[in-house]
Amino acid sequence: MSDSFLKAKSYEFALRIVSAVQNFQLSHGETVITKQLLWTGTNIGAHIAEAQDEANEGSHSSVARMKAASKEARECLYWLSLLKDSAILDETLADELILDVEELIQLVSSTLEIRRNRISLDPSRITQH
Repeated sequence: MSDSFLKAKSYEFALRIVSAVQNFQLSHGETVITKQLLWTGTNIGAHIAEAQDEANEGSHSSVARMKAASKEARECLYWLSLLKDSAILDETLADELILDVEELIQLVSSTLEIRRNRISLDPSRITQH
């Protein structure tokens, strides 16, 4: 899986979150929970984009950014589940978004593992005794 694929998936997800929150706010007004959903749902992709830029440097900051994306995705899953279970968000839409964010969690986790392995296997980081 390429970084550009993950970046595109997270961007598409962010667009869906923006649309869902806007539609909800038009009919029900703004809530703290929908603000949280908007924040976490869009930050996943922002962290992934930053990690992609830093990955070329092979730095630890790329791993840190991917960890942040994972954290945001898991928090987004929490807010989506809460909105679904409290019947605030349409169940069908919530289920679709939950599936999407669960897929992102898996993709980010795989990418994070690959980045960690690259850093640990980098010959320039091995010290001689």
